[in-house]
Amino acid sequence: MEKEKLTIHTVIDLMHSDPQGVSNKFGIPLKTVYNWCSGSRKPPKYIIIMMIWIIELQEELERGLNNGTNTNRLGTKMEGYSGRKQETGKKGKSTPC
Repeated sequence: MEKEKLTIHTVIDLMHSDPQGVSNKFGIPLKTVYNWCSGSRKPPKYIIIMMIWIIELQEELERGLNNGTNTNRLGTKMEGYSGRKQETGKKGKSTPC
């Protein structure tokens, strides 16, 4: 796909969904997705590219799992992952970032 022609509509088409589906999948407020769709606001290109990348990776993973091939390494690595460990600051308090 050409990066210059990527829009939120590309993401919606790839997902075979609607703005509500995009909002649910990526945790983006529905009003924001609607604003992107109407053209009143424009999402950063990197956001569109990352969403497409995630959709394509997920489809590839699902194809591999359904075919019984060994392409499920990504899924098994992430199994049980509960997020990044919090580091402690100078006074032993956990830091959020």
